[in-house]
Amino acid sequence: MRRGERLKDSPTSLTEVNPVTDGTDALESAVSDVKTDLDAALSAAGDELKPAVDEVQTAFGDLESALQGVSSAGSLGAAATEVGSALSELGTALTGLTSEIGQVC
Repeated sequence: MRRGERLKDSPTSLTEVNPVTDGTDALESAVSDVKTDLDAALSAAGDELKPAVDEVQTAFGDLESALQGVSSAGSLGAAATEVGSALSELGTALTGLTSEIGQVC
């Protein structure tokens, strides 16, 4: 699978985790897997994609921070809004990057 395809498909694994039934460990594991795929794909991106790549990296950092909030708050409920917002931000950034990749390639 090409890096671009992994970048596009990998975040889907985040939507397949149900933190309530699977636990926050499952969500953190899925985030770790996505980060690995994301880092590999983004490292191959050219300079013309840098602004979109920066947005994705910022959004992913925000998601990681929100997940830290889950751990420190002790429950998903306390941080659910922040995690949801961060996931939405990441989705928007990935959509933008995918669009940029389509224009460049």
